[in-house]
Amino acid sequence: MASIKKATKATGTQKTKYEEIEKQLATVLESFKKDLGDKKFHQRIKKAVKVITHGLNKKKGGKVKVAKVKSATIKTSKPAPAAIKEKKVVKAKKAAKK
Repeated sequence: MASIKKATKATGTQKTKYEEIEKQLATVLESFKKDLGDKKFHQRIKKAVKVITHGLNKKKGGKVKVAKVKSATIKTSKPAPAAIKEKKVVKAKKAAKK
């Protein structure tokens, strides 16, 4: 671990950032080069750099849209007990008037 240098902050154009990250990954993963072969090793390094650099040049602090959630209502087949009592009272009053 002592041989690994601290990663410097990548500055400059996107191409220089890409190349710098590629060099750092190649030096760290040098042991895999023997197992994979030179061509496959470089292909995989390129894919890894692409994944790492994705979104690197995007502006920070953009507005975040929040999705609104509709309130859910629960419908029951039977009315609440209080509503049943009110209906009976109304029916009883109408019957008394007749």
